[in-house]
Amino acid sequence: MRKKRTFAAGLLAGILLIVLTGCMGTYSDQKESDDEAAKRGASADTAGAFAADFTLRDQYGVAHRFSDYRGHSVLLVFWATWCPDCMEELPDIEELYRTYQQTEGDMIILGVNTPNREPETDVDGITAFMEKNNYTFPTLMDEDGRVFDAYQIRTYPTVYFIGSDGRIKNCVKEVIHLEEMKRRMKQP
Repeated sequence: MRKKRTFAAGLLAGILLIVLTGCMGTYSDQKESDDEAAKRGASADTAGAFAADFTLRDQYGVAHRFSDYRGHSVLLVFWATWCPDCMEELPDIEELYRTYQQTEGDMIILGVNTPNREPETDVDGITAFMEKNNYTFPTLMDEDGRVFDAYQIRTYPTVYFIGSDGRIKNCVKEVIHLEEMKRRMKQP
């Protein structure tokens, strides 16, 4: 009986540790240059780290290389067509995109989806979903899941706020609405 309680307590502590680390990640005592960190794609789940670089195509066939957006703040939204919380958040993402699209691109807004990964549909299905709902923000197709893995995506939606220097400012792993997005985008 005592062994079962000890095991259960250890299991609960382990789960709690995983949940609590969320977007915080861990910091390394090792110092490295900005260029080294950017090339390595420092842990994308760590505030202050460089966001991992990647190149993906969007629903329009346009290639986006993340490092090309250096000098701009970036909102990176990981979502899925089957996710109820994403359906709640996507209209706010679209409104934000339309607002910033008209202000000369001072904020880049990119969605990221993983076609063909269960239970997600394929690229055509994602594109049709976006057209049906009048979503025009670029959604990048991570067909092999490498970007999702680099950013340690385990829940939907997940939104990364990335500064103009390419460093992660923070991330939110739950529904976030328009006013909160605007507030977080203004944070240093």
